[in-house]
Amino acid sequence: MLDILFVLVAGSREAAFLYAISSAGVTFAVTQACARGNISSCGCAPPTTISTSAGHGVGSGGGSSSKSTSHRDWGVASGWRWGGCSADVDYAVRLARKFLDSREIEGDARSLMNLHNNKAGRKAVQTTLET
Repeated sequence: MLDILFVLVAGSREAAFLYAISSAGVTFAVTQACARGNISSCGCAPPTTISTSAGHGVGSGGGSSSKSTSHRDWGVASGWRWGGCSADVDYAVRLARKFLDSREIEGDARSLMNLHNNKAGRKAVQTTLET
């Protein structure tokens, strides 16, 4: 336990990693709790619609090919909407930022480093979970 405290006190790569991974863990936990409905102030992310215009339909991959797959080939009706609960990553990022960044004083060099590492952890989760 003493070794971890020393790492957090010293400004090192290990401390940077611990701040980033902690921030990512909080962000991911809040995202999952929102998706399960365990947090009353958040819920599902806004619903998305699959575009069925030429070249951007389901199965086309967005690229150009000589043999395009239409949305009908996949059994998807025009204007199909996802019916499940997508994770509200943006809410989780905001909550994790309030929770973790509130203890840092922005004028201090070490605090600026900690804020940067917290942001890196949140961004890693956001980039991974958003489609």
